[in-house]
Amino acid sequence: MRRVFGATGVSRCLIAGCCSIAGVAAPLAWAGEPGLRISAVYVGGGLQASGGVPASTFSHDVIELHNAGALDVQLSGWMLHAAPGFTGNWVSYITLPARVVPPGGFVLVRANSALASAGGAIVPAPDVVATGDRVGGGPEGINLTALGTSSSRLVLSRPGAAVALHAVSNVTNPLLDARFAPFVADLVGLGANALAFEGAGPAPQPGAAPGTFTTTHVLVRREAGCVDSDNNAADFVVQPLSATVLRNSASEALVCVPACGSIDFNGDGLFPDDSDLVDFLVVLAGGTCSTEPAFACGTIDFNNDGLFPDDSDLLAFLRVLAGGAC
Repeated sequence: MRRVFGATGVSRCLIAGCCSIAGVAAPLAWAGEPGLRISAVYVGGGLQASGGVPASTFSHDVIELHNAGALDVQLSGWMLHAAPGFTGNWVSYITLPARVVPPGGFVLVRANSALASAGGAIVPAPDVVATGDRVGGGPEGINLTALGTSSSRLVLSRPGAAVALHAVSNVTNPLLDARFAPFVADLVGLGANALAFEGAGPAPQPGAAPGTFTTTHVLVRREAGCVDSDNNAADFVVQPLSATVLRNSASEALVCVPACGSIDFNGDGLFPDDSDLVDFLVVLAGGTCSTEPAFACGTIDFNNDGLFPDDSDLLAFLRVLAGGAC
C-alpha cells in the first residue's frame, strides 16, 4: 500500500529538533573538494600559418580555470602540470600565484611564450602570466603548443603533495599514484592517444576532427563550465575560438546551480512516501538503503553542490519533498 508522506513521527521529531541520528554529527562537516577545475584549454598559440593550418588566433596558449564550488579557493600552492602523450613525465608546470578565487569566479592563465611568433593579444587579459617554471630551462611555463601536435594531459593540483609531480619520472596517470591522487583537483586528457583521462575516454583534441584547428579552436567544458561528470569525453567539446568567450577574474561570476536528485530516493516507484526520507537518513548515517540491491538509492549529495555530507542536503530534500524548490 502506498504511504503518502505526511507529519509522521520521524518528520515531526525532525522538525521539532528532537531526533538524534547515530553517526551524524551536528552540524555536518564539509567533506567535499574545492570546486576549482579546468574549464577551457587553448593549445595553438603563437603559430604561423603552415600546411593549410591557419595562423594562431592568440599569441600564447591559454588555460581557463573556474571555481564551480561554494567556497573561496586560495590559489597559493596550486599548480598546473602538462605532459605529452608519448611519455609519463610531466615535463612542464606552472605555479599559480597567491590569490583568492570566489565561488563562480574565473582565472585566465597565459602559458608558453617559446613559440609565440604569431597571433593576436589574448582577450580578455590573462590574470596569470607564467614565468620561469618550465622544466628544462624553457622561457615560460607550460608549452601547450608543443603538446597540441599529439595527445596530451593537463593536471590541476592542490597544495600538499610531499613531492612535486614534475620532479618524478614515469607517472603516466597521477590518479593511480598514491603520492599524487589525493591532490589532483582535475585531470584532462586530450586526444585519442592520451595516456590518462577521467572517465570513459579523453576529451577531443582540437585539430583532430575535420574543419577544426589547434590554432583557431578551443577545448571547453560543456554548459559554460558547469558540467563535471568526471568523464573527459562527455564533459568537453571543441568549438571555434571565435565563438567562445574566455573569462578572467573580471568576468561575471558563474555559480553553477546543480539539479537536485530525485525525491524517490530509494527508487521504488512510490513517491512521496515515508521510506524515502527514512532511507535518506539511514544512508546519511552510514547504513544501507532498504530497497538495495533491487534498487539503487540516490546520492546523499542531494543538491549536487559537491559538499557532502552537509546540512543543506537534508534541508533541500525536505524542501523539495514539501513542494518547494531546491
